[in-house]
Amino acid sequence: MLLDGAWTWVAAALTSLTSLTSPSSLDPSSPLLASNLSRPFMIAVEGNIASGKSTFLSLLSAVPGVATYPEPVERWRAVGGQDLFQAMMDEPLRWMHTFQLYSSLTRLETAYAAATPGAMAAVVERSLYSERYCFVQSMAEGGLLSPGEFAILDNTFTMLTSRADPALHIDLIVYIESEPEVLMRRVQGRAREGEQGLTREYLQEVHDRHQAWLDQGAFPLPAPVVRLNGNLELGAFKHEVAAWLTTLPSLMARE
Repeated sequence: MLLDGAWTWVAAALTSLTSLTSPSSLDPSSPLLASNLSRPFMIAVEGNIASGKSTFLSLLSAVPGVATYPEPVERWRAVGGQDLFQAMMDEPLRWMHTFQLYSSLTRLETAYAAATPGAMAAVVERSLYSERYCFVQSMAEGGLLSPGEFAILDNTFTMLTSRADPALHIDLIVYIESEPEVLMRRVQGRAREGEQGLTREYLQEVHDRHQAWLDQGAFPLPAPVVRLNGNLELGAFKHEVAAWLTTLPSLMARE
């Protein structure tokens, strides 16, 4: 009910500002968006655990012409009858490499699904880039991947992203930037399955990896970056998303 009420405000705000929620707002016939007819405008939403990615996806899923693709967690939990995600959490030295390979496969499949013509914009939760630059890099440097395992994952990533495949092209990164202290409070408050063992140190590590990639140039950026304040309380964050949504048609038109 809270989300429904908040989206009513968002829809009203967008209608008054840009008519983005009207059926014609992301209509393929719009001359501003004609260049995107061959595939959707591809957006990757990036950020730490509990930063607000799910809220962001929920809000955008209510906008006509926008398709959203959450991380395929349920697939990670049912791989040939095995919960691969939990196995990785319980025995990272044994299962981290296997999990990361499967995660890359599911992200690839998600990217191809998102690139299918139909929607004007497609939003995917995280990407092959953050997986490689933030998570795989961290696991390798932390000793949870052997040099050979890291090489396999790195070679796979390089092969996939160097092919100039339009389906894997990202037009925009939305980075929900949040302080680890704020995230730790949220993790403790929501008690979500799979997050019970998360530590403040791990959240700081993930934060630092995102900063190194998106702020400090440690790795190449595949697309321009827009930042949203993930430290905000829920209502204020939804207002910020609403304000950002008013810029989406112009961003798409420039691509």
